[in-house]
Amino acid sequence: MSTQPPAKPIYSLFQHSVHAWRATTLEDLQSVIDKDGEETLKKTDMWGSIPIMWALRYKAKDEVVARMIELYPKCTKVKNQDNMFAITYAHEYNASKAVIEMLKFPETAKNFKLPPDIYAGIDDDEGGDDTM
Repeated sequence: MSTQPPAKPIYSLFQHSVHAWRATTLEDLQSVIDKDGEETLKKTDMWGSIPIMWALRYKAKDEVVARMIELYPKCTKVKNQDNMFAITYAHEYNASKAVIEMLKFPETAKNFKLPPDIYAGIDDDEGGDDTM
C-alpha cells in the first residue's frame, strides 16, 4: 500500500491548491507574509480576488483565516470582479460558523481560539482535483 507524502503548505497567498491551503499552519502563513510582505494580503489577482478569498475557497484552517482577517480586517469589504465578498466565499464553500462570524465582525478575529484537538482524526485527503 502506497501512502502519499504529506501535503506541503502554501508558498504564495494566491496559490490554487486545496491540499496546500489545508496543510498551512499559522507558522507557514507567517513565513509567506514575512517573505512577500503584509501588503500582499491587500493585493488582487486577475479576477480581482484577494488572498482571503482563496483561503476560503480552498478551505484553509480557521486559525489561518482568523490571522488573515486580523492582519487585514478591511478584507471583509473587498469584492472581486464577480461582485463576491469574502463572506460569499465562506458561505459558498461551507466555512465554519466561527469564520462566518469573524467575517461579519472582523474585530473578533484577534480573539479566535481553537478548541483543543479540533483536527484530530480528520482525513485531509478527500480525493478530487487539487487545483481549479
